[in-house]
Amino acid sequence: MSADRPTQPYQSQLFTIRIWEEEIGGGQTEWRGKVQHVVSGKNRYFRDCEALMQFLVEVLSNYKSGRSTNPEKQDGS
Repeated sequence: MSADRPTQPYQSQLFTIRIWEEEIGGGQTEWRGKVQHVVSGKNRYFRDCEALMQFLVEVLSNYKSGRSTNPEKQDGS
């Protein structure tokens, strides 16, 4: 280990994100996605970046504050 590295353990979280294009009728399509926090299994479906970011901030805030996320999966659009 390098002497100039911080001594505090580095914490990271792992997420998987799946994005696909879905037909919504009338020849139109919409991008949709699903994000999952790998450690807890908690997941959420989303249709825009705001919903994706909201989920990431929620999960990371829980870990930063010392609370663990509920391992139950949650689906929301």
